[in-house]
Amino acid sequence: MTEILFGVLLTGLKLWESKESRKYLDKVIELRQSWIEEYSKPRGQRDNETLDEIETQLYLISKVFSEVGNKK
Repeated sequence: MTEILFGVLLTGLKLWESKESRKYLDKVIELRQSWIEEYSKPRGQRDNETLDEIETQLYLISKVFSEVGNKK
């Protein structure tokens, strides 16, 4: 499910025509890579705290993105 959220946010940021969009897009791409790397580890080696932190950052970026959309 998290992969779908990354996809939706990445698509939205690509469509958002703003100077700030590139900054957020780069961050989401970085977060996605970190999430995939951590999630791909065997369950016993996964750090759920790291996954939670990545998802929290993703949530905060999505809040900023949704607030920009509501202002238009």
